Amino acid sequence: KPRKVNTIEVTTMEGYESTLERIVYPAIGNMKLSQINILPIQKLYDDLVAEVKAPASLRQVHAVISDILKHAYKMNVLDENPCQRAVLPKMKASDDIRFFTDEEALAFLNSLQEGYTIHHPEKFRKNGRSLPSRDQHIEVGTQWIVYFNLAIYGGMRRGELLGLTWEDIDYKNRTIRINKSRARTRSGDITKNTKNKYSIRDVTVPQDCIHLLRQWHKEQMMLSLHLQGLWKGYTGKEFDRNFIFIQMETGMRS
Repeated sequence: KPRKVNTIEVTTMEGYESTLERIVYPAIGNMKLSQINILPIQKLYDDLVAEVKAPASLRQVHAVISDILKHAYKMNVLDENPCQRAVLPKMKASDDIRFFTDEEALAFLNSLQEGYTIHHPEKFRKNGRSLPSRDQHIEVGTQWIVYFNLAIYGGMRRGELLGLTWEDIDYKNRTIRINKSRARTRSGDITKNTKNKYSIRDVTVPQDCIHLLRQWHKEQMMLSLHLQGLWKGYTGKEFDRNFIFIQMETGMRS
């Protein structure tokens, strides 16, 4: 079951803690609550803009500080929440983000089927001998081919992909049920809720994706038989409870 701290997701709580430790504490962590006013908060925001922090990062810092000071105000520790008077600088989203065109996405998926070649240049050893240059052809495993096809055709987040189990696949209707996610925390990987209730959905994928899923399902079953006692996932009638994307050595996701 998804892990929560009270009503806050573990991953959200750890994100807050990281923001406090990396950004907030160094700036105002040594100040008493009674000393914290609009001036140091506004300076922190302006400094973050100067460091070209992403808009999302700035909003998170503001949300964390504001929540803390809002609670202090409710507890009569502060006369007001100074964050309410802070001016959040307007920032343009980075235009350096690049993404595939339709043609590039298709070329990428086709290249996965063909594999790729790594060129190793000639190497000279200290004893005077040399290793000749060579080309090494790498085959892309079915699991990775399935992963990238679902990512592109399904538009799923990384955590949503890693949270998929075989039970989520409706082969007949070509749909995939998104109802959970995987995330990494300080204590290990966990299964959690989707980003919000609107993220729970059925995603329709092309028939080619269904063929790939069937192929990987068979290969994963063969892998479980090959590994025998090393396989830590589900077997027999419960096999479809396994994650689709696994660690090849054990069959586990985390």
